[in-house]
Amino acid sequence: MVKKDELAQLDIMEEEQGTSGKGKKKLPKWLIFPILGVVLLFLVLLSFLGGNSQKDSGSAVEVVTVKSGEVKETFDTSGTVVSDKQKVFYSPVNAPISDSKLEVGKTVKKGDLLVSFDVKDLEKANQESQLQGLQTTYSNQSTLEQAAKSANEVAKQNAEVEQQKQNLRNRIANLRNQINQSSLSAEKIAELKSIKGSKEVQIQANLNEIKVLEEKVKNGTDEEKAEAAKKIDDLNTVNTGLQVEIDDINAQLSSGTPLLSELSAAEQSLADLEAKAPAEVNGLTGGEIGGMQVSENLAELASLSTEELLQKGREGIKAEFDGVIAKVDIEGTNMATQGSPLFTLVDNQSVGVELEVSANDFDKLVIGNKAVVTVGKHQYEGEVVKVNKIATTNEKGVSSIGAKLKIKNPDGELFIGVTAKVSVTVDDVKSALYIPSEVVNESKSGSYVYIIEEGTIKKQTVETGINSGSRIEIKKGLAEGDSVVYDTTDVKEGMSATAVEKDQ
Repeated sequence: MVKKDELAQLDIMEEEQGTSGKGKKKLPKWLIFPILGVVLLFLVLLSFLGGNSQKDSGSAVEVVTVKSGEVKETFDTSGTVVSDKQKVFYSPVNAPISDSKLEVGKTVKKGDLLVSFDVKDLEKANQESQLQGLQTTYSNQSTLEQAAKSANEVAKQNAEVEQQKQNLRNRIANLRNQINQSSLSAEKIAELKSIKGSKEVQIQANLNEIKVLEEKVKNGTDEEKAEAAKKIDDLNTVNTGLQVEIDDINAQLSSGTPLLSELSAAEQSLADLEAKAPAEVNGLTGGEIGGMQVSENLAELASLSTEELLQKGREGIKAEFDGVIAKVDIEGTNMATQGSPLFTLVDNQSVGVELEVSANDFDKLVIGNKAVVTVGKHQYEGEVVKVNKIATTNEKGVSSIGAKLKIKNPDGELFIGVTAKVSVTVDDVKSALYIPSEVVNESKSGSYVYIIEEGTIKKQTVETGINSGSRIEIKKGLAEGDSVVYDTTDVKEGMSATAVEKDQ
């Protein structure tokens, strides 16, 4: 509306124009209001159209498209390349070494002669070795016999306990059968005791009533006395019947009590035996067994005749399989002692990778899962073949799980003992709906994304699957081709937006 002061100002302006400009006509007052109305209407329409245009277009927001393809979740770690097969070669004789082709890292073929012996003094030195071997053999035999005797005693003791348990089980079953046959089960006994208790309560109530009636017999009228005396007789008759029933119940209970007591005692004895842990055998330790294995090797060598030892000395030591020399134990000496280690040979064609991973990641290691093993510049196919069933704690208090991969396509570029990078495939979906991992948001109620629907940003709940790090599987909530808001930093549900496809 046009205000009064504005109209007054217009009148003044018209008067001034009329006095100063001769020959000019004044604008009629009736025409002023329509002109102002048209101007105001034009301004309102212009403002409305501009506001709607801005609302319809909204802010430009980058979106990504839901696609279909492979999503592979991997677990990256590292380990040490090891050989699945290795052997320590021991000297079969006491003799000087006449020739050695041993060198750490050297590749050898099966049948290569690696160590030759000088056998001139072999016979004399071997006599003492034979005596020492016999002594070791007898000592090991005694140890094994003692361990076996101890194991037999413990087994006998445990067997006797098991027999006692079985005897008690049989006794318990027999007692329960007798109780069932006598129709006096635990439930029946409980029922009889309950009936007995109610009858005893009734007798006591009758006795209390008799005392009251006896007072009436003493102090009441003749009519009251006669009535009270009759009631007392009736109550005494009832109590006599109740007592007969109680005596009968007591007789039934006394006949079954010994069986129940015996059953309870047998069950307690069985429980006590089952609570005791079986006796354990104090067996030989791993170190003792390993020592016995070495000593038996020595005993076997010592039992060979002089001619056989001479023959072994002449044959020398040959490689039993293709491989790499991993360790040489006779560097700096030309003398070999019977039973002492000479060198270690590892097979470089049957290799794997040993892993130590955090115990929190144990579920990432599943036997049969495929892996990519990188050693230096070379990559190999791997497969998880072993996962330890127990976690160990290192000196820093960190709990870890041991595992092993087998390298399926080894070659001459592999080095035993070096570090290998490992990427284990945890899960792999070939045809999955996926979006970039970073566009999925998390809340207490679950995962969600933002989508644009009819120009408005909306929050969409989704169910996710595996995550490759860059891609995340969408199981529910979205369809292929849907547009999802990429950067949600300044995005709020309900705001207007225009989708702009992001380069992917």
